[in-house]
Amino acid sequence: MAIDPGSKRVGVAISDPLGVAVRPLPPLPGESGPDALTGAIGSLLAAHPADKLVVGLPRNMDGTEGPGAASARILAEKIRSRFPALQVVLWDERLTTVAAEKTLLAADLSRKRRKRLIDGQAAAILLQDYLRRSHAQDEDRGGQPPQERVK
Repeated sequence: MAIDPGSKRVGVAISDPLGVAVRPLPPLPGESGPDALTGAIGSLLAAHPADKLVVGLPRNMDGTEGPGAASARILAEKIRSRFPALQVVLWDERLTTVAAEKTLLAADLSRKRRKRLIDGQAAAILLQDYLRRSHAQDEDRGGQPPQERVK
């Protein structure tokens, strides 16, 4: 499962158990704060069990972190505290929203529909990126599990 936290909405995406297929879910409200969001994530985990949650970490193009990254780190810590068995991974989300917008534009969707779908699509791209790199690391290690690290 992946979330793409934003100030208004939080994009959500899930994958199949093998990490092959990814699909977006309806977004969660982002204005309610990290405590309410953590509760909503608990409901999502009840409906879509997962052992890992990828949290989008917004970075500037030069790699530095701004206020959005600090909020994502606080949210990740709250999730870790509330769900200790859940592995929480922060993952660089640069350009996921841009890629999501391009995908939705290519699908020739109306502006209204794109606005409704963009957060979930960005979360799906985030999760696909994480899974692709994790699978590549698995292959590089001859099937050994990858070492988790925050990017």
